[in-house]
Parts: sequence; structure tokens; C-alpha cells
Amino acid sequence: MMEPREQFWAFGNMRQNSLDLLAIYHSHTHTPAYPSATDIRLAYYPESYYLIITLMTPEAGLRVYSIHDGTVVEETFETI
Repeated sequence: MMEPREQFWAFGNMRQNSLDLLAIYHSHTHTPAYPSATDIRLAYYPESYYLIITLMTPEAGLRVYSIHDGTVVEETFETI
């Protein structure tokens, strides 16, 4: 979660500079890289991707999802 004042500033700055919120990133320290019920409930930006990394294993895994109206779809991505 972002501190509300910082979030307000960030969104104002994005609007002022014609930028889009591309992705939201967070980690799951003890669970797989899949959106939790809380993640799905708080997915307020359906146009953005949700990047989740798990730290359950030494080789951390990153997965990407779109979440719209409670529906979770895993997306493909390439690392460069």
C-alpha cells in the first residue's frame, strides 16, 4: 500500500505528464505468485498489469496477471 498523500501526488504527476499506470508490483513472501483474495478485491486498476513475485523458494518466480471484475488472467511476458 502507498501512503495516500504519495499516491495522490503520483497520480497527479502521471496525469500532468500524460503517463499511464502500466503495472503494479508486489511480493508474496510465503505463498505462490498468484493473486490472493485480497489482491483481487483491491485490484482497482483493470487497465494495469499486476506483477507478483514469490520468495517461497531461492529462485524467486515472477508472474504477471490482469485482473478485471474479479477475473484473473495470467499474461505472458518476456524478459530482456
